[in-house]
Parts: sequence; structure tokens; C-alpha cells
Amino acid sequence: MELRQLRYFIAVADALHFTRAAEQLGMAQPPLSQQIRKLEREVGAPLFHRLSRGIELTEAGRRLREDAQQVLDSAEQALSHAQSAARGVSGRIRLGFATSAVFHTQIAMTLRDYRSLYPQVELAPHESDSPSLVEAVRDGRLDAAFLRLPVETDELQLEKMVDEPMRVVLPVGHRLADHSAIDLAQLAGEPLILSPRWTGPALYDAILEAFRQAGVEPLLGQESPQVPTCANMVASGFGISMVPESICQVRSEGVSYHAIAGYSPALSIALATRRNPLAPTLRNLIARVRAERRRLEAASVVDR
Repeated sequence: MELRQLRYFIAVADALHFTRAAEQLGMAQPPLSQQIRKLEREVGAPLFHRLSRGIELTEAGRRLREDAQQVLDSAEQALSHAQSAARGVSGRIRLGFATSAVFHTQIAMTLRDYRSLYPQVELAPHESDSPSLVEAVRDGRLDAAFLRLPVETDELQLEKMVDEPMRVVLPVGHRLADHSAIDLAQLAGEPLILSPRWTGPALYDAILEAFRQAGVEPLLGQESPQVPTCANMVASGFGISMVPESICQVRSEGVSYHAIAGYSPALSIALATRRNPLAPTLRNLIARVRAERRRLEAASVVDR
């Protein structure tokens, strides 16, 4: 049974007239009659009573008429779904976020624009540390992930998105709390709160390097489980910290955030995928990341 035969049958069943149905289909009447007879042979029963005054549906014909439209509707829906998937208009992306990158405004804006353009694409979020995200993308458990550079892998395609400056976190009442920018040398000997290196090697190493550039060997204090909770530990009196600027959105009571005088690290955030991703949904997401990067670069030129 062919879909075109069902279309022919429906046209005849609705018109109850072979000639009128043929005219509606834009074909000659004899080929239409041949296709209906072929369909009847496949069904094994007449679909129409041929009467002197016209035709009418048999019981088998009435049942086929009920089901045939559903078959054609399902076929058209399947075709539409396949075409949407081929354009990346529908589908699902398993998307990872490094804990310290999830707060960045540009990521939120990029995903908002993507969801506006492709509302039928499901984004399934997964938050973890950068090394775990790299492994998950490499192994195919995630389709893509926003993480901080550098990462130790040559197997992934990395689309750099934005550079993010760092900020010093001080407790309320600290002797430097009224300074808008702080020289890290002034923080010598104060316990430095960081999340464990394995959760984000790039961030951890960049912070230590910033202190060393200022001529200070950091005094490592209590570790924080995650970057966003560093501010809470500072507020609790465990020491000071340094976090990406976007973490300043976490308005913890009892802390203040400060720019860094002198050398200040800037960490890049990138979208990681497997090399040359084939999924149209991923290609569209990469296109949005590139568009946002171009917009930021253009805005930077204007500001200068």
C-alpha cells in the first residue's frame, strides 16, 4: 500500500465520484480507477459499491476512510519532524556548565537568544566541574559544555566566547574593604580560600599565578566545595578569596568585591563540543556563540 494510493482513495471517498475526484487530483480518470482497483486487491475486498447512480463506500471502505487520514497525517508529521531535525529546529542538546561559568551574563544571553530562535529544541542542563565536563563531552554523555580555558584535551572543538576578569572577595570590616582596587601584595599572609584544583584547574592556577606575579606566595586556607560558596566562607571569617567577576552576582551578606590593581588574570569561557559536530542543533548553537563573540568584540572596539 502506497501513500499516494491512500490519497487517491480519500479523494474518491469524499467525492463519491471517480471523474470529479480525478479532476480534483489533476489526473485522468482511468489511472485513478486502476489505482483504486489495485488498492482493493491488496485489501482483499471492494472499497466501493459501483451503482448505476454512482458509488458508495462499502463497510471496508468506510473503515479504511477513517484510518487513511490518520496514516497520511502521521506521515506528514513524521516528514515535518525529520525536516525540522535536519534544520536543527527541533531536537535535544545535553548541555554542561562549569560551576564557575554558569553565572556569566553572556552565556545566559546566548542561550536566551538560542531558545528564542529554536523554541522546540530541548536544552538539558548539567552542572559539574570542568574536568568531568571535558570527559563527558569526549565520551558522548554530553553534547556540549561551557567551561573555562585552558583545558587539557586536544580531542574537543573549542569556541571561545568571552574573557572574564577576576575580583577579590573581602569580609566586611577588612582593612582594605573601602578600596575600589586592591594590590594583591597587600594581602600577603592572609588565608586564601579556593575550591579544590581538580574542580577547575584553569581557575585555580590563574589565581595562584596572579598572587605570584604580585610577589606573594599565597597562604592557602580552607577549601570551598565550589566557587560560588567561596564568598560565603569569606563572610564566615575563613579568609579572603578571588573569584570570576560573574560570581559577584551572588550577593552574599558580609563581603565586598574589588578590582585587582596591577596584573589581573582574565579567564576565557568557551563552548566545548566534539570536533566537527554533525548535529544541526549543535551547529546552530555554535553559530550563536560565534555571533555573541563578534558582538562583544565589536563593542570592545567601540569602547576603545
